[in-house]
Amino acid sequence: MRVLIAVLTLAAMVAPELVSAQASRVYTPPQVSPCKTVQANRENAGVDYTVDALTVMVLRADTTRCGAIIANVQTAGMRCHPLGKPLSQTEGVLIQAGAALVLGLEGQEQWNCTRATGVSTGASVSEARP
Repeated sequence: MRVLIAVLTLAAMVAPELVSAQASRVYTPPQVSPCKTVQANRENAGVDYTVDALTVMVLRADTTRCGAIIANVQTAGMRCHPLGKPLSQTEGVLIQAGAALVLGLEGQEQWNCTRATGVSTGASVSEARP
């Protein structure tokens, strides 16, 4: 109950016209197009990416993307980071085997991955798109 009250209080501060007896309705601002589709491994012809010693691009920069998930689908760890950030076997966001990195709007940037150990691994990428 406290969470609902906090959300309604925040909504009343930001946009009082949205707070009503129907507070459970979802409001989508007109300038935001909702995500309608999910595409897997779009930049790799639908096939999982092989992540080895060389940096591999798993997400191309795309400002229409609503979000993305980079999942490690093999048995070795991998590291991922947006383009322009340090990426190596010891730098970047560590995604362990079987784990995933969920991206919101930061998923609109180009993301690259490399293996975190001496063993290659695999990535599966899902993108939420309008």
